Amino acid sequence: MKGNGALVVYLMAQAVIASTGPDVVCPSQPLLASVSENVILQCHLVPPVDMRDMTVEWSHGHFNYTVLLYQDGKDNFKEENKTFTNRTSVSYQGLNKGDLSLRLFSVQLSDSGTYRCSIHIEKLQSSCYVNLSVAENKNNRSEHQQNTDWENNRKTEIIIYCVVGIVIILILIAVACRTEKGPECVAATCVEVCVEVSCAACVGL
Repeated sequence: MKGNGALVVYLMAQAVIASTGPDVVCPSQPLLASVSENVILQCHLVPPVDMRDMTVEWSHGHFNYTVLLYQDGKDNFKEENKTFTNRTSVSYQGLNKGDLSLRLFSVQLSDSGTYRCSIHIEKLQSSCYVNLSVAENKNNRSEHQQNTDWENNRKTEIIIYCVVGIVIILILIAVACRTEKGPECVAATCVEVCVEVSCAACVGL
């Protein structure tokens, strides 16, 4: 009797799934990644349903570019956006258990955004959404970027040294002007630096 009861419950559950379809569940928290990393966008069915002979579709962005389309037991590469060519996959064994998670390889900054995980079971369609945020990996910057930063820092140092040197020279000239012992002098009202002239002549300009 217990065995028959369990069978009845199972058949009733399958009937409900057939009429309403399973729930497609995605994580609510956004997924964070760095450039060139491999990520997994989680998506699964509740209750689990074997999707190996069904249709699973992942799309991206406002225009719903097709990231991956699995149907008739295989990937449909013709519908896949070229941006994601050879960079996506789903687990065949996972589909057997209702795991629709998308594996995205070597992520790029342009991969950031909202992804839609959808299933098609006969006339039923259901979906959920995953947000991916990709940031540049500062530890893996290109050699060109590092050289550019070094050159910019070097130029900044040279400018600082020049400014400091000019300030020191002006201070020395001002001191020489005050003591009337130096060959050069500068007065507050002067519009040019006088070289090898007396302080009186400089002030008189």
